[in-house]
Amino acid sequence: MDAKARGMKLISVEPRLSNTGAKADQWIPIRPGKDVVFLLAIMHQLLAGC
Repeated sequence: MDAKARGMKLISVEPRLSNTGAKADQWIPIRPGKDVVFLLAIMHQLLAGC
């Protein structure tokens, strides 16, 4: 929460709205079972250098 007070943006990607998601600037509800697809997309972007 210190980083958020300094201006950092917090994004939460979870299937259910939790305490973390409620405190986040943006909550992205992901469908249960699709988290692996999301992680693979993140890995692809990291390896592609974008």
